[in-house]
Amino acid sequence: MITPAALSILSTTFTEGRERNIALGVWGAVGGIGAAAGVLLGGVLTSALSWSWVFFVNVPVGVAGFILAPVLLKESRDASVKSFDALGAVLVTSGLSLFVYAITEAGRSGWLAGRTVSYFAVATALLVGFIVWELRHPEPLMRIGILRIKTVTGANVAGFILGTATFSLFLMLTLYMQQVLGYSPMKTGVAYLAVAGTAIFTSAIAVTVGGGAERFVDTVARLNGTRRKEQSK
Repeated sequence: MITPAALSILSTTFTEGRERNIALGVWGAVGGIGAAAGVLLGGVLTSALSWSWVFFVNVPVGVAGFILAPVLLKESRDASVKSFDALGAVLVTSGLSLFVYAITEAGRSGWLAGRTVSYFAVATALLVGFIVWELRHPEPLMRIGILRIKTVTGANVAGFILGTATFSLFLMLTLYMQQVLGYSPMKTGVAYLAVAGTAIFTSAIAVTVGGGAERFVDTVARLNGTRRKEQSK
């Protein structure tokens, strides 16, 4: 939920062009650093205290964000929206939460166990109910119609594949380093520092390439415009 909100804030805060490209590049670098730092901090907490302490890391971060957001961020509320889709929020949140819990339960009871199947069924019903409600609500939490835009659908599919591959990699590498190589939680966290360095490097390249691509498209558009003017004469 935080990732799309962050991207929306960047889109409304920075103007389209080089400024936004730089902001997105920094966001990507910070995301990579945060992921690697989280694993490192998790290793420190697990070695020094207990694995359960990793769940308390987000508490001070959340409190700081709650206090600083009204001060640092500009208001971007749509004046035409007069109500909040509370039922839609409840349906999608409960549906996704129950779906994740069903996957967790499947690891304990089995995929075909009655409890697991019932959880999946209820989660599916809640998510279908969310879609139906959003299609009928005058001011929906999510406008389902935007999925008809090919670029939006493609970006969501690409983001899903990227997220699945990335977080699966974190899980499998962590298990490999600790179970096969015999690394301690602390050493495993230190090994992930290479991920942070790679994220910074690739984000810098993305900013450069993005700016070059923007100038290339602008040049092509101008050339096409000039050619059409000459042809019209």
